[in-house]
Amino acid sequence: MRHSCADNRLEEVGYLGFGPNAGIFVKKEDALAYAMKHVGVAPIRQRDQQEFAAFAAMLEEWFFSGNWVRRWRGLTGSPQNR
Repeated sequence: MRHSCADNRLEEVGYLGFGPNAGIFVKKEDALAYAMKHVGVAPIRQRDQQEFAAFAAMLEEWFFSGNWVRRWRGLTGSPQNR
């Protein structure tokens, strides 16, 4: 996901854990698989693309809403909190 913030374009790079998840970093491209594994959802082979996209977005948002902080990177620089 990309966002604009006052001429500084940001790209979401992942999630950084804190509390019981301290020291864990999950890359954005691995986030859905990580969440599915940790809640016990088996990989889905055959799926309706539109329904799966909605499910995947909801699961990722819900799973990483607890002891996690989203990490962002300016398209020109280093990761930052947002």
